[in-house]
Amino acid sequence: MKKSVKILFLCLAVILSFALLVACSNGETTPNDNDTQDVTEGYREVIDLEGNTVTVPENIESIVVTSWKGAFESLVLLNRTDLLVGMCDTTRYNWLMQAMPELQEIPDYGNFDEVNIEELLKADADVIISPTEAPEANKKMRELGMPVYVDGAVDSSLPALESSTVELMAVAELIGETEKANEYLQWRQDILDLVSERVADIPEEERKVALAINASINNVWNNTYTVGACIELAGGINAAADMFEGTYYGELSAEEIIAIDPDFMFQNTSVRQYGEELKGYFLELQADERYNSITAVQNGDAYIMPRGLSNWNGDTELGLGVITMAKIMYPDRFADIDVWELAQDFYSTFVGIEITEEDWLLMHPHDFDGAKPLEVYHD
Repeated sequence: MKKSVKILFLCLAVILSFALLVACSNGETTPNDNDTQDVTEGYREVIDLEGNTVTVPENIESIVVTSWKGAFESLVLLNRTDLLVGMCDTTRYNWLMQAMPELQEIPDYGNFDEVNIEELLKADADVIISPTEAPEANKKMRELGMPVYVDGAVDSSLPALESSTVELMAVAELIGETEKANEYLQWRQDILDLVSERVADIPEEERKVALAINASINNVWNNTYTVGACIELAGGINAAADMFEGTYYGELSAEEIIAIDPDFMFQNTSVRQYGEELKGYFLELQADERYNSITAVQNGDAYIMPRGLSNWNGDTELGLGVITMAKIMYPDRFADIDVWELAQDFYSTFVGIEITEEDWLLMHPHDFDGAKPLEVYHD
């Protein structure tokens, strides 16, 4: 009798197991099924800045970056350029290509929606960091099974400084370098705190009004991105702070610029080269009678911001950009601050490069003819 019961239970167990297998094959769930699918061993799932789930190796060994939205600069900052097997438009990094000549050997597969996907596929990278501004390329790469991690997704509802941090930390978490990233963020915050403390008691009506210039005096940055937000982090007022909803910068008429009457102008070089055309730009402004009444033009307070890993009033060197602008706008409050020493500390600590006058001349080849010089470097 006991033997018959055991056989009965064994048969029931086999039948139940078979039923479970059939249910699973039909897509049905069991009480212990949490609707997740196991990731292949040695791989993990991450969420990119666009909200997509991307499967990447546990230990990433090769990366292609197809934009200049911050990922490349983050890899340099985190000392992980050894992971780069492809990047875009190296001509944008004038100083960096000289300071780190090994970067010149990295293949260029194109950028944004102009990526050579066929060639990039051959690179067989562990992950491709591509921007939100490349929807067509991203779609094609995904269809080919390529691991696309989208970056450059800026949430306009967030302060620009926070958006900048999101980009860096996303890359740091992707490659396992969060400790290094946090060290940098603390270094940056220490500078921002110093500036904030020194300008805190300046009345609103006494704060300097400035514009962050893009391609021309009429093309200016708002506060969505750090280029414009740096003005206010430095204690000034960005006259275009709340303009151009849905984008980073836009056009103002000559009449609007005149009405703003900025005390200072800070030229960003992300869309222009350092050539003779830019050097003589301030002379063109002086020759244009429409702008003769502007305080910044009358006083020669127009400055070209340096460019290292990025523009100093961009993301990576933001701390240097903010304290440089603060020292320009409020010289008495920052007379004891040596920006060159801070720059040396930054590049030595985080990039591993002891910068010299030669480096400075590549980061900042010249000032505007006819305007005040940007006094940072010294012997």
